[in-house]
Amino acid sequence: MSRVIGIVCEGPTDYEVISCVVDSVTQGQNEYLYLQPEESLMGQFGNGWKGVWKWCESHSSIINDYMNKVTPHMDCLIIHMDGDVSRKEKEVHCMCTSTICENAGKVHPLQCTICKEGNCPVVLPCNNHDINNYTSHLQHLIKSWLNITDLAQKIVITIPCDSIDTWIVVSYGDLIENCESYKDPWNAIIARSANYHSVRIPGGKKRVFVYKQLVEKLVENWKHVTNYCLQASIFESDIKAFCQAVDN
Repeated sequence: MSRVIGIVCEGPTDYEVISCVVDSVTQGQNEYLYLQPEESLMGQFGNGWKGVWKWCESHSSIINDYMNKVTPHMDCLIIHMDGDVSRKEKEVHCMCTSTICENAGKVHPLQCTICKEGNCPVVLPCNNHDINNYTSHLQHLIKSWLNITDLAQKIVITIPCDSIDTWIVVSYGDLIENCESYKDPWNAIIARSANYHSVRIPGGKKRVFVYKQLVEKLVENWKHVTNYCLQASIFESDIKAFCQAVDN
């Protein structure tokens, strides 16, 4: 039985990781709809975490119809955002109680001139969200952007901490204990040299063809990753629950 899965994520490299992991966990038979970012990365919403935010808000009023009435209808929608967004982006803390700003609640955080001019009063790390709360913070925001209170079985939100690259470095054995508290594993570990475990990293830049190589080890050692990365384990459980619901 073929399942149709929509993916909203920060970028094409994240899509590569997510789709390959889902295929491994579900043993294939999946068709993917690459919803966000658009392939040109210059589409309506752009790329990155801001693109995910804009996509969710834009589809909040039609999300049920969008998933069920558009052909092909989606069996599942996966929404991805890296945990480092909560760690380092001021806009997502605009409405936190520790933030005092004259524009709070009046101006959309992504359109705030105070923030764009570099005068945002948000102080990071935010007193409301330490490293143990990055995931719950972003999940709550994504649900609010989608205008939903509970996650339907058809919607899976995944927030890898610190980023989806954490899963990769753990699969190679370069991080073990407290791996989800490690900051910026791409620059700190993967892209520190021209080659990472025989995988060439040209210019230290994230490229889809690089991730196609890296994800092979991730899939091979996925069980090891779920043993050390709580968010990877949760993602696997959510995907398995979705498959069971669809297949039955």
